[in-house]
Amino acid sequence: MPKQRRPRLTINEKLAILDEYNLVPRGQRALFCRERGLSISAVQDWQKKRRDGLLTPTDKKESRIALTRAERVDYEQQRQKIADLEARLEQSENAVEILGKASALLETLTKSAATKQSRPAPVQEPDPNASDPAWGKRFNRS
Repeated sequence: MPKQRRPRLTINEKLAILDEYNLVPRGQRALFCRERGLSISAVQDWQKKRRDGLLTPTDKKESRIALTRAERVDYEQQRQKIADLEARLEQSENAVEILGKASALLETLTKSAATKQSRPAPVQEPDPNASDPAWGKRFNRS
């Protein structure tokens, strides 16, 4: 006769069983476990884990479906592909950010060069009240 497989229970289900187990009188706990297809040692192990803080309730739904080997291999390949794509996405986003900054810098430089070319050089007019007679010669526009 093939060995009967025990049910896989979620953490929340284990905690619910422990709560029920603790309400059962001591002499009937073995019967309680047998009725549910559990071994006493498994329940005692859960109690120890709960005391040690390793068995805490969770809000997330736990999957009770076991994957086949082929499904696990496919799952791992998909996870790796996702990780590679996320790395490429991050690299592309960084490149776009750098190109945006370079574009802004070039635009600023272009505007700066255009304003320098369109602005005439400042002309200094001779000062008639100047005491230096050579002043007019230094700024002669001929």
